[in-house]
Amino acid sequence: MTKRLETFDFLRGIFIFFAFLQHYSFYMNHIWVGYYDRFYFGKLAGNIQAGLGPLPIDNILTWMVVFIVPWTIQVYLALATFNLGLNSHKLSKEKLASYNRKYLALFLYFTLEKFIIGRNIGEILSPNPLQIWMIALALLANGYFYFGVRVTSLFFVIAGTAQFYTPLNSWTRSFEEVLHNIHPEFSLEIRPDIFFLGALAGFLIGKYHHKIKDEFILLITVLSLFAIIGVNQFTPPFPYDVNNVFFDEYAWCYNIFGLASIVLTIILIISASLFLERKNFGVKLPGINQVGVHSLILFVFHRIFFIYLYLPVRLIAASLGIFPRIENTFWGNCIPILIYFGIFGIYRRLTYKKS
Repeated sequence: MTKRLETFDFLRGIFIFFAFLQHYSFYMNHIWVGYYDRFYFGKLAGNIQAGLGPLPIDNILTWMVVFIVPWTIQVYLALATFNLGLNSHKLSKEKLASYNRKYLALFLYFTLEKFIIGRNIGEILSPNPLQIWMIALALLANGYFYFGVRVTSLFFVIAGTAQFYTPLNSWTRSFEEVLHNIHPEFSLEIRPDIFFLGALAGFLIGKYHHKIKDEFILLITVLSLFAIIGVNQFTPPFPYDVNNVFFDEYAWCYNIFGLASIVLTIILIISASLFLERKNFGVKLPGINQVGVHSLILFVFHRIFFIYLYLPVRLIAASLGIFPRIENTFWGNCIPILIYFGIFGIYRRLTYKKS
């Protein structure tokens, strides 16, 4: 299959929207706690209807936290590893070196970004999912190139399930307690191993899907759906806090049934998308697919845009009596996302040159 998989561009566009919405909701949670306070703009701030303390999310965002957050960040990584698997037959030493340079550059950028947007040293020094993604992608690419698919798959399965048969979690918690001496918000909740199974699933489907008949792809889709329904009978309720969108975000990754549900969801989404592509029913919506195509560059700058451009302008407007009520709502947080996408679209139009 050499044509572009439009459904996967659509998925990347949808999931990057979810990611932006989650991030922006988190920053709105803490707009008065670590980013700004009511005195930030001096006398102008008197018109802002807000108090010090966290700003809670609305009912729509709460629903999204409970039903989408448990697996969405894992799916986005799996879409990246799916692409890696899809092109694994083209992997050469030169191509691998190019991948490694890209992964390293992105790892360093996402590390530097934390010093720009972080609220405190604990948050800055704690691993974040973007850094972990680069590690997982690098391990997959290099493992596959040097050791083959079997050894790499075995490593990812063993490492990805180690927390269930070793004291890994207790060791991590003990080390985390020591690091709390640096800052109480230091966290090791985000570890590479909790992403390994989902990343491997995406990679293997990408590598082998062309060998699988359409009927079997459909069977995998249906079976994974029923498996999710069954497994979710045993998963614990997903914890949430309306004052902190990131509260215990990876809870299911540390529960065997929760992790199984995440991996099955990845298999369901990718296999269903492949089946649609096989039947020439690829999902394509103008705008969303373009966001998916350019998802990486959009992701790189979205947090800096929100914290250092959108929020100050929004607060100044509120201080002047223009939409003075500051709230943390689904529709309100969609506005900066659409503005950001619009700015990027204008930039693309201005810089695009027909060959």
